Order: sequence, then structure tokens, then C-alpha cells
Amino acid sequence: MAANGSPAHGSYDLAFTLFNVNGPACNTLTNLATAVSNGLFSVALDFGPGVFNGSNLWLQISVRTNGGGDFTALAPMQPVLAAPYAMMAGTANNLSGPLPAAQLSGTYPGNVNLDNAANSFAGSFAGDGSGLANVNAVSLDGVPGSNYATLDVLTNYATLDALTNYATVDDLTNYATLASISNDPGMSPIPNMQVFDSPGTNQFTVPAGVIQIAVEVWGGGGGGGNASSEAPGAGGGAGGYGKGVFTVTTGGGYTVVVGTGGRAAVSGSSSSFGALISAGGGSAGSSAPGKQGGAGGTSAAPINITGGPGQWTTAQGGSCGGSTGNGGTGGPGDSGSVGGSGQAPGGGGGGGFDLGDAGGPGGHGRVIVYY
Repeated sequence: MAANGSPAHGSYDLAFTLFNVNGPACNTLTNLATAVSNGLFSVALDFGPGVFNGSNLWLQISVRTNGGGDFTALAPMQPVLAAPYAMMAGTANNLSGPLPAAQLSGTYPGNVNLDNAANSFAGSFAGDGSGLANVNAVSLDGVPGSNYATLDVLTNYATLDALTNYATVDDLTNYATLASISNDPGMSPIPNMQVFDSPGTNQFTVPAGVIQIAVEVWGGGGGGGNASSEAPGAGGGAGGYGKGVFTVTTGGGYTVVVGTGGRAAVSGSSSSFGALISAGGGSAGSSAPGKQGGAGGTSAAPINITGGPGQWTTAQGGSCGGSTGNGGTGGPGDSGSVGGSGQAPGGGGGGGFDLGDAGGPGGHGRVIVYY
């Protein structure tokens, strides 16, 4: 810096401003009472963050005599060249030499790929290991891979296709449950069940989680025939029996009908579980002069037994009602004043013997749902 054609000496006020192509790039910095010797001076300048962003910059220096007056700009402005214009690199594509471990820090949003087979890590690692591949079990403190069965070794074992002829779950419905084969004698193999044995109509709702049920039905037994002056009455026929396993929907509703046992000389009525299964009632025994026992009820269920027919005889107490498959027995014939009652479920009533004696009533039906 010169004054009157000679190098300046003394104390001066200096102002510094950075310019870019658009004009001033920051606020002016003013250094008061700066010592100048033989035209030279030294100052420290801090224009703040964001100024040195890689764009072209020029430094404008203005001066005035220490103590006041206007600043005079020195010409020309000085370009800020690469040597003093140092920035930290945002990226390093060609790093020369190893990077100190202390400078590896922070969180990396993507994968870190190391393509050199000689790369290795040491220390503790966290994560689920989902991206690991080609890791030998021995390296993980396990047993050697030779101790494991390979896919080739398994080729002689049964495939899923080979198992298609084996029993399905549906086929196993009537077999022992896990509870029944337990070593604990205190565990019961009996599943949940609901019994309907009062004549009339009821509703059943499939419980949560249930998709299959087993249902047993017995029709009502027929009543025994009344005795007349000509002959004893005949025994009533037993109700039919049926059983089946059905696939149902959780929460589905079904109407349950329990058949009524017939009174003297009246047939029993059918029992049913929705439209899935039913069993017919037994027919009433005839009063003289028919001399025929009532026919047993029938069922079209997967498992079914036709009810036993009623009997007829001239012997006192001999005209018994029919008995039901897996159900009640028929009532005995009249040995005093009336025919015997059939037992529930579905037994036929016994026939009357002496003149004026009525036949016995049949046993009511029953419906049992297992789930």
C-alpha cells in the first residue's frame, strides 16, 4: 500500500469486502488502527459461513487515515485464488492411503459395499444377519457343514405327492384325539358337546373357532296300541337313529328339533339338526283287530340304524315296544292296567292287554352335538 507515491507507514483504518459476479457477497469487515510498515500489513479476516462456496470471488480493500474520513478503494480488486481459497472436500473419489479409523463415524443410510475378498472387520456387530451369505457354520461356532443333510441326500425320502393317498384330516374325525392318547389317565378324550332332549324346537350357534361338528339324532318312539275286547294292543316302533360329521361355519345357526314320543296309539315325531341330518319317529302299535307292531323310524345319515319294530302277542305283558339303535329300550307290554313307557331316547311304548287298558307312550327323541 502506498501513500503519495511511496510505501505507506503508520496507522490506517482498513475495510474489506468480498465480491462475486453479482456484487458484494457479504458484509464489509473494518479493521481500525491497523499498523502498516513499508506498505505491508497483516490482518485476519472471517466473513462467516457460506461465503466460500466454490464460486469466483474478489477482495475489495478500502483505506483511510486513522481517525476518520471516507474510505478510498484500492484498485484493482484482488481475486481470491486457489491457494488461499481452501475448502473441505464434500466427496473423496480417490483417497490416497488408509483413512484413520478415528475418522470413520456417523450413520450411513445405505449399504457399505466392500468388494475386495481381503477386506475384513473386527469388533462387535449388531443386526439380524439377514444379508449374510456363504458363511460356514464353523465360523459361527457351529458344527461343520458336513454334519448336515444336503438336498441330494433327501431325494430318497417321500415327497408331498407321495402322501396324497394317506388319510386326510376329515378321515380322522372318528379316531382318537390327542387327549385320548395322552399318558395322563386324568385327561378325558370326550370333546365338547351339547345335548338337546326336551321335545320341541331349539337353536344351536357354532362356537368360535369350530369348523367341524359331529351330530347324533334319535327320533321319538311310537306309542303302544290300546287293548280292545278283541285283542291286546301291539307295541310301538322305536325311533330311527343317525350320526354324521359335518363341516360348518363359525357363528352359523341351526334349528334343532327334538322329536316327541307318541302317546298311546300315536306315532312319534322326527328329530333333526337343520337340513344336515334327521331321524324319523317310530309308528304307533295297532289296536285290535290290526294285531301289528309299529314300524321303526329310519334315517338317511352316513351312519344310521332303523328303529326296532313293536311286538304283538296274546300273552299278558308280551306286546313290548321296539328298542332304538344306540338308544332307549322299548316299554314292556301291559301286565296290569297300562302298557309300559318306552325309554328315551326313542324307545317304543308297550301295548295294552286287558279291555280298556291303554298303550304306553313312546320315549322322546334326542339330539347331541359334538364339537
